[in-house]
Amino acid sequence: MESIFWNVRGLMGSEKQLDFRTFLREHKPAFVSLSETKLNATGHNVLSCKLRMFNSSFITTNGRLCLFWNSDLVEVRRP
Repeated sequence: MESIFWNVRGLMGSEKQLDFRTFLREHKPAFVSLSETKLNATGHNVLSCKLRMFNSSFITTNGRLCLFWNSDLVEVRRP
């Protein structure tokens, strides 16, 4: 099971989002954690829609952390 942790330093640009989606298709990770995305809640929702194979969670801190997971491979439980 492959997991990816990436300090992306901004994921607002469409070219960087396309590169990210291409990377995910090639590597097929079960879990992805992105820090410093600089995405707001709307940007996160748009990206989540583009990544149909992933579920996600968004934490709105200064660095903005996004978590994505493939629910076919990973079960995420909330307390």
